[in-house]
Amino acid sequence: MRFVDSAENDLNIVGLQEENFERVASEFNQNWKNALGAINQSVMHSFANFQNGARILHHALTQLLLYYKRFFALWEKRFSNKKPKVQPIGLHSVMVEIKKFRSSFQ
Repeated sequence: MRFVDSAENDLNIVGLQEENFERVASEFNQNWKNALGAINQSVMHSFANFQNGARILHHALTQLLLYYKRFFALWEKRFSNKKPKVQPIGLHSVMVEIKKFRSSFQ
């Protein structure tokens, strides 16, 4: 999240180090599915009221998706003229995985 916030404040996206973008993408690629499961488990175990837990989970996953969408937009600007070493997970794939937790919301 800090990376996205700081990169959005930089007026010269192309001038940002590509290694930082690739590191964030690589770490996300390796951990995102397990992290979604951990977020789900943590939130649902932390709230006795299922509906409150489901709402909080929904908001947390929405925030994650919005930050990832912002990262992906920055990625496309940064690598518009160059092929990166790492390719981030597609936004659609992340959305499909998040939808698997949707049954918890209802």
